[in-house]
Amino acid sequence: MSITEQIEKIIIEQMQDALVVISDPQDDGTHLEAIVVSDEFTKMPLVAQHRRVMNLLKESFNKDLHALKLKTYSFQKWEESNGGEL
Repeated sequence: MSITEQIEKIIIEQMQDALVVISDPQDDGTHLEAIVVSDEFTKMPLVAQHRRVMNLLKESFNKDLHALKLKTYSFQKWEESNGGEL
């Protein structure tokens, strides 16, 4: 299983309603980008949203992951910002 698949699996296991897209733009397996959309974020400030996801990935940062560019949205904010599909 690739690091992107591992990260996606970790997030989805803990946030069942989440839609997750993980990419590896540098193709190095350590500098990733993620978009996470979940209704769990609806009333959370942005910092709390990022903290929620990053706390799920602590073990990954201790092993393979070096950096994660993270964008989080509630489903409503995603619709407003991006017009729908992920």
